[in-house]
Amino acid sequence: MKLNSIFLIVLLLVGCNLEKEEPNGIQVTHPIQSPQLSVGKAIESPGWGLHWTNSGDVCNYELEESGSDDFSFAQLIYNGKDKSFELERGGLFYRVRASFGGEKSEWSNIVYVH
Repeated sequence: MKLNSIFLIVLLLVGCNLEKEEPNGIQVTHPIQSPQLSVGKAIESPGWGLHWTNSGDVCNYELEESGSDDFSFAQLIYNGKDKSFELERGGLFYRVRASFGGEKSEWSNIVYVH
């Protein structure tokens, strides 16, 4: 029973690991790929939805919205594992990035929702 508990703790600690072992046995950390952001009509509501591509083995995605395309007054509106987000309003700019631990990808392309 104790061995199972230790295994579970180790599994939880290494869950989203970006380190891959190359054939020569050297551990290499790969950079996090930036997601690509798109906007489309939400299926189950009259609003719009944002969708982004998978960035590989990452733990979270951070989605920001802003009233300007320079994101000088951006607000984090989502931080989680999903790759889509339903919008409640328009007239704003959006961008997303992937994160793993202290590492973050570059920001995605910016989209504007009317």
